[in-house]
Amino acid sequence: MNLTARREAYRAILEGDKCVHPGSVFDPISARIAEDVGFEGMMFAGSIASATVLGAPDYIVLTQTEFAQQIHRICRAGTIPLM
Repeated sequence: MNLTARREAYRAILEGDKCVHPGSVFDPISARIAEDVGFEGMMFAGSIASATVLGAPDYIVLTQTEFAQQIHRICRAGTIPLM
């Protein structure tokens, strides 16, 4: 799924009339698992990013660059939208 299709899928979820529970992901492997088990979307939070990338609590020591790099790795592994 290309980026345009992902954006359209994300918009469809937001505009839809049902509640969607996204799979919480933290790395490329968890993104693939979320997709394989049938989640319609993925969620990646800052606290999870800090724990995964740095192995430390979320004390705002993770830079935006490091956060963006982890998002890029997750998006390369999966094809469903990431929030």
